[in-house]
Amino acid sequence: MGWKTLRKSVAFWLLVVGFVAMGITNGCIITNSIANMTSVTVGGTEVVTGGHSTLWAGSVWSFYLAVVIVAKVALGAIYDRWGMRTGTILGTITSALAGVMLLFPTTDWGPILACLFFGFATCMGTVAPPIMVVKEYGKKDLGTMTGIVTAFELLGAAVGAVLSGVMFDAFLSFAPVWIMVIVASVVMGVALLASIPAARRLVERRRAEGAPELDAEGFEIAA
Repeated sequence: MGWKTLRKSVAFWLLVVGFVAMGITNGCIITNSIANMTSVTVGGTEVVTGGHSTLWAGSVWSFYLAVVIVAKVALGAIYDRWGMRTGTILGTITSALAGVMLLFPTTDWGPILACLFFGFATCMGTVAPPIMVVKEYGKKDLGTMTGIVTAFELLGAAVGAVLSGVMFDAFLSFAPVWIMVIVASVVMGVALLASIPAARRLVERRRAEGAPELDAEGFEIAA
């Protein structure tokens, strides 16, 4: 398809919306998970959030990093073997479940399960963009399109990180942040799943208009 066509396409920007929502969830969770398990000092007053020690929180976060190592490979294999829908649905469910588990920071099982689920969900941020762009639109202008998608995803992460801090200052609780994460996860899943048939319709329309076919590397096939 190429960037010249896709920059005017609702289908492509629907994909971008999904990755912005993904960035918001990543920005919120990565920035605040340790504070959610321990405590936060605001204006000289300690606000106990989870009440766990920093050592315990660090150990749990190390578990999350270990999960990411396995999940990165597993999620890529899932996208390759079972397709975009299955990979996206799995990522959406695990992202939403991570948000739910983060609502129980004073327990032991809440943060641990949150790290387990988020370990899979966060891998969508790096695995899904190039896979979904290629499978929906091909390899033409792949670097440009993946770069744009990733840039918007990182914009979402920046917004999530800042907004989560503002929300904590307003409520002195991370609960509203995790509710926002659950909502953003749903928006992410709906937008990414909706982008799949939207892309297919766009491709079919372009073929009907006589657009040239491209080979696997994105070069025009001579008639």
